[in-house]
Amino acid sequence: LGTAFEALGRGDDALKAIERALADWEALHDRLGAARTLGLLGDLHLRAGRLDRALDCQQGSLERMEAMGNLPGAARARAALGEVRSARGEHRLALDLGYAAKMESEAIGDRRGSARALRGMSVAFRARSRNLEALHCAWDSVDRQIALGAGLGEEDAAGLRRGVRAAADTGLLAAWDLARTDPGEAPRVLARAFLLAESS
Repeated sequence: LGTAFEALGRGDDALKAIERALADWEALHDRLGAARTLGLLGDLHLRAGRLDRALDCQQGSLERMEAMGNLPGAARARAALGEVRSARGEHRLALDLGYAAKMESEAIGDRRGSARALRGMSVAFRARSRNLEALHCAWDSVDRQIALGAGLGEEDAAGLRRGVRAAADTGLLAAWDLARTDPGEAPRVLARAFLLAESS
């Protein structure tokens, strides 16, 4: 319900719905439901620019997932925490978190987790003017997310589309920066950027 409200541009209603869901999971002593919902709440705060609250939520989600021994959940929470760190300008820490999340996700075969980690890493690489690495991460993230798209429910598919657009946008910006600073790379890089734009 919270993601539906957000899609309709009703951010306050989305926040209330997700906070209510978190309270319900905690009242039921459902640790997994609460940890996942805390991560959703962190994502919502991040998109709204409330970075301190996003940090608290994602750190809390990670701690809960680790305490349960939930490896996919911990890896995805680590990737989400990396995105918050990047938004706060802590790009080195964001890359460390993203890389760890990517490796953990790949070790257990969680393609969605690795796609999210790569998307976050692309943003952090671009912020550090490492545009070729940003482009490669964005490209890999888009590829992995598109491969996951078949057979998803509408809510999951909407989240996936948002992730593909975010990764493609970062890749396009990185390609543009790279083409301007290294004209010899421009044809190859811009061709790849065009494919990224088509895929999103």
